[in-house]
Amino acid sequence: MNRFAPGILLVVVTALFLEYGSSEWSWLAGPVAALTLWALELKAREPLEPAPAHRSAPAHSPAPVD
Repeated sequence: MNRFAPGILLVVVTALFLEYGSSEWSWLAGPVAALTLWALELKAREPLEPAPAHRSAPAHSPAPVD
């Protein structure tokens, strides 16, 4: 994800809502959208838990070879 995406989203959404918003609180949509995108980006950067190891070898040990 682009690190400038939250800032760009803030400017674009705020400008759109200032121009076309139907309420006096429409200016708040840009910052809220930008913070939401920023939080999702931080969550996506968190490392995931590793998958459990699969056991491919048989449960018993192999017979010794001469």
